[in-house]
Amino acid sequence: MKAVLAIVLCAFSAVGCGTRTSSEMKNIYKEDQDGVRRRDAKAEEMRYALSFGGCTYSLIAQNYAITAAHCSEESGALGTSGAAMAAGQKEAKDVQLDSLIESGLGSDYKIYKIKWTSKKYMKAQHIWTKFALKKSAVKLSIKPAKGDAVSTVGFPYDGEGQAIVSTGFLKKVSNYIVDPYSEIEGSGLYFNAGITGGNSGGPLFRASDETLLGLTVSGDTPSYYSPNRPESSWSADENDVWNIATPIWVVHEKSQAFRSIVQGGTP
Repeated sequence: MKAVLAIVLCAFSAVGCGTRTSSEMKNIYKEDQDGVRRRDAKAEEMRYALSFGGCTYSLIAQNYAITAAHCSEESGALGTSGAAMAAGQKEAKDVQLDSLIESGLGSDYKIYKIKWTSKKYMKAQHIWTKFALKKSAVKLSIKPAKGDAVSTVGFPYDGEGQAIVSTGFLKKVSNYIVDPYSEIEGSGLYFNAGITGGNSGGPLFRASDETLLGLTVSGDTPSYYSPNRPESSWSADENDVWNIATPIWVVHEKSQAFRSIVQGGTP
């Protein structure tokens, strides 16, 4: 529940989350010996996501994007495509949220129709076309480095606008509290790549075949919850630091709009 609340608060308060320094993130996610890393995204990786300042979005069609339901951006908000960032245009504001298509009930996702205010980088932006549509499509394991190797791209507050890639492994699927206020539970896909405020809604994917597995929705640094324990003493395979994504198969099952969009139709 703490993890869910922290990300929700981060989505509404860039000030509170942005004051933490990058040094608070580095030990567990940059130096862990299990292969879990956070690093600056390469140009081709930036294309996987869109930044709207508070949260991270992904294209599921040329004019439709998906993110976490708890993200606070509204219709009319301007954002920057990862493709524009890859071209060195970090302030491009080339994409806009047009209208909300759907917000998941009991699952942390929402779908927006978007408009391209400039089409200069539109065709270079990655559109997700491969999806894990059932749980059996992924490999899970609580053992170190035995689940599917996964990555996520996002715009965490400690990255100061830079696209950051985090890598790790899938762990398990289990229910968690989606909404800390109503205590609604939903299915979560647990992984140990490092995320924090600003990563919400970003793509969790299997880099080996560019398959979208979920949307990052909950997680933070362990020191945020346990300030009396040095972060360097944590292992990324302790379940207290596993993070959570909304499984994309849950979105596919619940959302007629999603199914229609990814099949080339309209919601």
